[in-house]
Amino acid sequence: MKTAIIYDGSSREAAIAVEQLQPYFPTAELRYIEKMNSRDFEAYDLLLLGTTSWKLGESQENWIDALPRLQHADLHGRHVAIFVLGHRYSYPGTFIVRGLHIATRRAGASLVGCVIGPAWCSSLSTEHDCRHHFPGLPLNPSTEGRHFRKRILAWSCQVMTEARRSAA
Repeated sequence: MKTAIIYDGSSREAAIAVEQLQPYFPTAELRYIEKMNSRDFEAYDLLLLGTTSWKLGESQENWIDALPRLQHADLHGRHVAIFVLGHRYSYPGTFIVRGLHIATRRAGASLVGCVIGPAWCSSLSTEHDCRHHFPGLPLNPSTEGRHFRKRILAWSCQVMTEARRSAA
């Protein structure tokens, strides 16, 4: 399964998360969102999309600029998993998370790696046809440091299991 971990190259926090994720996806190519076009997204079977949601109200420009390119890619038969760094109680409904979720669904991708829990209940839950699901892995290394690696391990296993199951 050809995999890419795609993240904002200007985000130190995303780079830290990618360092933690990479051992669980050892063959994944690391790509900066700033350098991706629609065809680039189509080259992978599994896309791990990483962003931050800190500084709510300010846009994550690189991802916002990439949303149209992502949305216009043909991702039918492909899987997308989202990981987000930020405060877990406030970001499920932020623009960038909503934008990533909607763009990947419009591109035809299957979303994998949803996290269950009442803290993730948001307007995205109904669009994903499951209550209390957050469409990705919420991470906050500064306030949840002791759980950081354990959550990444569990999520990585979940993503691979779901992607393989639906590809079969």
